[in-house]
Amino acid sequence: MRTPLWFIGFILVLVALAGLFSLLIEDIDTFEARTGLFELIGTWIINGIVGLIGLLCAFWAASFFFPKRWGQKAGIGSAIVCTLIALFCFRVLWLGGA
Repeated sequence: MRTPLWFIGFILVLVALAGLFSLLIEDIDTFEARTGLFELIGTWIINGIVGLIGLLCAFWAASFFFPKRWGQKAGIGSAIVCTLIALFCFRVLWLGGA
């Protein structure tokens, strides 16, 4: 199976951008030490994932009270577990995130 040309072009563009980035910055470690950019981006991503998990668990736990005609709903055990997970996720975010 042949590799599509657009994929090869995409990889070449990524390699060229990485080379340009390393030429402009020279040393990624000193750039990170000066700006903290990568740490900030990583923190935002992790906090977003934790928040999304918390919201999904909260909605699933709340589905225990939804009418049956709305579709599948949580049982008592899964509602309790999801409530605990949602509380933990929101507590992590409330105290400053990951």
